[in-house]
Amino acid sequence: MTGPPTPPLTTATEMADASRTPVPAPVEPSAPIAVPSPAASAPAELTPPPKQIAQTSYELLFPTLSNLAHQGNYRQLISAAEFGDLKADDDRHPTRLLLIAPLVLAYLIEDDLPPAKLVLSRLSPEKLGSLPLAQALLGLLASTWEKKYDHIYSRVEYLTNNAQQAQFAEPKLGEVITIMVKAFAALGDLGWTYDASSETLTPPAEGTASSIPTGTQGPSSLHKFNLMADSTARLEL
Repeated sequence: MTGPPTPPLTTATEMADASRTPVPAPVEPSAPIAVPSPAASAPAELTPPPKQIAQTSYELLFPTLSNLAHQGNYRQLISAAEFGDLKADDDRHPTRLLLIAPLVLAYLIEDDLPPAKLVLSRLSPEKLGSLPLAQALLGLLASTWEKKYDHIYSRVEYLTNNAQQAQFAEPKLGEVITIMVKAFAALGDLGWTYDASSETLTPPAEGTASSIPTGTQGPSSLHKFNLMADSTARLEL
C-alpha cells in the first residue's frame, strides 16, 4: 500500500533545497552486444590456367611443309610456302626460318636458283638474314650458282651436321633440312635420284644398277656418296 502523495513545493526554502539536490543522469540503454557469427570459410584460391603461347603462322604451316618434304612433293611445298610467306604478318620473327629453309632447299632441288635467291633476299639483313642457318643457306646457294661443286659438298655436309645436332633450335626443322639436303645432293650430281619414303639414293640408268640406302651408311654416308659420284664422273669422262 502506497503512502499519500508528496505535496508540491510551496515555500521558497523548499524550492531552494530541491534545487541543491543532485538529479541522477538518465541512463542510456546499452547497445546490444554483437555476437560474432561463425567465420565464413574463405573461398579457395583458383589457380589461373597457364597461358598458351599463340603460335605464329609459320609454326602453324610447318607441319604441312614437313609432310610435303617427306613425300618429296617439292613443287607443292614451294606453292604452300610462298603463299604462307605472303600471308604472314611478322616477317622478322625467328620462326620464319621454319618456312624459309624448306622453301630455299625445295628451289635448289628443283634447280630453280633465281627464286631461291629472291627468297633469301627477302630476309632482313640485320635480323633473320644474319642468323647462322640463313647464312648457311646463302652459302649453299652461292656455291650452287657458281657451280663450285667442292664448296657445295662442304656446305651440304655443314648443313646436315648442324641440323642433326642435339642443340639445334628446332629439331623437327633439322629433320626436314636433313632429308632435303640429301635429296639436293642426290639430284644435283650426275642425275642420281632420291626416294624420300625409303631414304634411298639411286644412280642414273646408265650407271650402276644398285641403289644406296642412306639410312645404313652411318655419319659418313654423304662423304661416301660424294666419293662414289666423283668416281662415276671420272669413269664417264
